[in-house]
Amino acid sequence: MQPQSTPNQEQKEEPPQSTTKMQRGMPPKYIKGNQRGREPPWRKPKFIVAAVLLFGGGIMVHSIFYPTSAKADMPPPSPPAAAVKRTSDTSAPHMKGGSHVKCEPWDGAETLQTVVAPWGGGVVVRTFGSAGCRGVVMIHGANPTVVWEWERTARLLAQNGMRVLIPNLHSDPKTKPSAHGDEAVIQLLDLLAMQLHNESGRPDGSAQDLKRGQQNSGDIIMMGKSWGGGQALRYTAARPSVVHKIVLVAPMGGGDTPSIWRGRGPSGMEALLLYAQDDSTFAPTRAHKEPQLKSVLNKLQVHHIPTGGHTVSPEFDPVITSFVKHSQ
Repeated sequence: MQPQSTPNQEQKEEPPQSTTKMQRGMPPKYIKGNQRGREPPWRKPKFIVAAVLLFGGGIMVHSIFYPTSAKADMPPPSPPAAAVKRTSDTSAPHMKGGSHVKCEPWDGAETLQTVVAPWGGGVVVRTFGSAGCRGVVMIHGANPTVVWEWERTARLLAQNGMRVLIPNLHSDPKTKPSAHGDEAVIQLLDLLAMQLHNESGRPDGSAQDLKRGQQNSGDIIMMGKSWGGGQALRYTAARPSVVHKIVLVAPMGGGDTPSIWRGRGPSGMEALLLYAQDDSTFAPTRAHKEPQLKSVLNKLQVHHIPTGGHTVSPEFDPVITSFVKHSQ
């Protein structure tokens, strides 16, 4: 019979046969086994989150009250490059009152846009020159191969402080040269006139304002060659308060008869007629067209060259430039 152990006797416990990975190298009071331990506080998620927030908050407070010299010396942000300067100067002849956008030198870039027409179609328009400059609208002839025949002249005028729009009237069925497209062309030209009017910094208008003559800007210069010349005349007769000057190169297709001017009588606006003497298309009508044009445009100037055919000849460019820049 074995003797019983007394309470005062020490009992030796056998060490555990194996230890977990967490227990190895850990202080005894944290070991979980027969004795209850607890994990280190730095391993608890609440402790980690609190430490991160405390550290981040300290950095934020320091950056607010003690900014670095590099940040303090940083220059203010520059205004966007697209910002425009507005002025109330009304000395320029194409700025007739109110605030307007200053006409800046052209950077040589052109834009291509599609103007949505009232009937739901769209007309492709090329734009040259800076916004705010005097507006010019150029209308091509009936042949679809010459829709950009004004491009050379447009670039020259843009370099001389003009804002030029060239619509491709063949790009929409409603405005294609035909016997039934005149009204659609007038509606499109109204949109282009409003675009130029609004780009100059004046209050926005509407096509109804143009029809009622409430936009008496007189800023736009209309130009047309052949069939486009007839359309330019028709628009000038319909919107005399919008057009400032008109340039015609071998105009065809009507628009020059007194009846289309709705009894208004001769117009006092400046006009320029250009043609080549060897132009076989314009020559048969020249004898009666000049008198008809003079009957509705009593300030008509006529300039012709020996050769050039039915084109917008480069020889016309200096004459056109001088005419549009001159203002009485």
